[in-house]
Amino acid sequence: MRIPTPLLKMMVAVNVTFLLLLGFSYPYVEPGTPSYVAAVLTLGAVCVMLTLVSILIFIKWRRETL
Repeated sequence: MRIPTPLLKMMVAVNVTFLLLLGFSYPYVEPGTPSYVAAVLTLGAVCVMLTLVSILIFIKWRRETL
């Protein structure tokens, strides 16, 4: 299955945008509140997605260079 490079770049941009938004909202979220739990879960999901997209980009780059 081939995934187009612009799609991967868009996914990285979306994930980085979510990380920036979470970073700006972190000082205003109090631990123990439902919004804090949502922020932590979102952070975990974004980190997993960013890792997976990075792996896909690396694999795609390696296949193109070999």
